[in-house]
Amino acid sequence: MNIDYLARQYSRSFFIRNVCQDLEMELHNAGLKDNGYFEKRIVYCREFCDFFSKEDEHILHYMRRAIASSYVELGDYEQADIEFKQLLQDYPHNPWGYIAWGDIYYFGNENYKRARDLYNKALTIAKDEFNIKLLQERLEDLEGAMWS
Repeated sequence: MNIDYLARQYSRSFFIRNVCQDLEMELHNAGLKDNGYFEKRIVYCREFCDFFSKEDEHILHYMRRAIASSYVELGDYEQADIEFKQLLQDYPHNPWGYIAWGDIYYFGNENYKRARDLYNKALTIAKDEFNIKLLQERLEDLEGAMWS
């Protein structure tokens, strides 16, 4: 199933896809104050992906990244790695799985070599000019961090 039915039902009031993504973001923001909301975010995103399994690939990828990132916020890096590996297996041509995973190692764990490897993998599949430029900037910043 996808959200098209709901989108048609509420098209005159609001964009349901935006509401779904806004809820995910609000759960993230609430999680910054109370970790329990990261657990709720995981449940919400999993249920969204299960119920709307035929939804647009970009939204499903976004929700799955949110799941992996929530595990990072909860300090469960092992489960986050599992989630990212599965995400990349299911969406091998989307560079944002690698970018988000690399960010965990760059900004969170300070495992710069691992972050660089993930960013470089993303760069090999990135086609959008914005993504390429973003990755090049991240790699430049990372090199500076590695040697400072």
